[in-house]
Amino acid sequence: MAALASALMLALHGLAFAPHYRLVGHHGMVTNGRYTVLWSGRRIEVGTLIDEQTGRRIRVILPGGCRSGGTFSPVLGSSWLLAECGHRRVDLYSLSSDEWRGMTLPGTCRNEESRAGGCVPLAVGTDWIEYDKERSARLGDRFIFQKLDTGALRGNPTGPRTLPDLDSPVLAQPVCAPLRVPRHGTLTFDGRYAVAAGATGTFIERCGSRLHLPVPFLTVATGPGAIVWLPSPTSAVSGVFLPSLRRFKIAPPPGDAYAVDVEVSLRHIYITMAPRASGIDVWSAPAPRPQAPVSRSVSDG
Repeated sequence: MAALASALMLALHGLAFAPHYRLVGHHGMVTNGRYTVLWSGRRIEVGTLIDEQTGRRIRVILPGGCRSGGTFSPVLGSSWLLAECGHRRVDLYSLSSDEWRGMTLPGTCRNEESRAGGCVPLAVGTDWIEYDKERSARLGDRFIFQKLDTGALRGNPTGPRTLPDLDSPVLAQPVCAPLRVPRHGTLTFDGRYAVAAGATGTFIERCGSRLHLPVPFLTVATGPGAIVWLPSPTSAVSGVFLPSLRRFKIAPPPGDAYAVDVEVSLRHIYITMAPRASGIDVWSAPAPRPQAPVSRSVSDG
């Protein structure tokens, strides 16, 4: 009855879902759509890698000599999973072949006696790794990019009409008109749609369109066929389906906890909750579909 009542209340604001949740982890998660990683929190392993397309699950053990397990969350990209392994190297786990390969840090990152030599890996693609050089002397050198096949370095190509594309050999890619990169902000793409976050707020935009849809959010995520966000730590998840922009809401997991993150994969929505006592919980439910009925609870598959 409680799930039905919640769904009926949410229906006043568009499609509403009250899915059946499962508790799947306690240390956080990340997804790129196709692959999801549930962190283990143990020093010897990354966690469980889930292929959302096939359902295959793999326990990913850190390579020998890697000291980062349980300290920092590895970075998940489109083709690689990156783990920091000391001041002089990072290690890359292939999502397709289940093998590790080492990568020597850029020389400019090995001059600092701090995390990863002063360079924090932010993202990894098929062609590039992006680092935040924490202690850079010059603002223009803060973000640097390392080519995976050659180790060559490139400066930050970001401009009003340009973004780095870590899956492109040339790195710098033009932004589709009429979109612009917000000053001191971010522009994150999901196909021809994008989430623009800057000093004036956060908006959903689209290539070749004047769409400028405001998103009141605590955290926002793009995923296959949808953009979702948390308006507040205690509210339902909000979102829009793509390309229809049809709005929906999803009732939160059970219990007395605050929502701190939401992610969408090919098959699931993941919500990270912070119980009022301590720690965090990761809950999973089937990803919302625009054709699903409003008042029926969706079971996990």
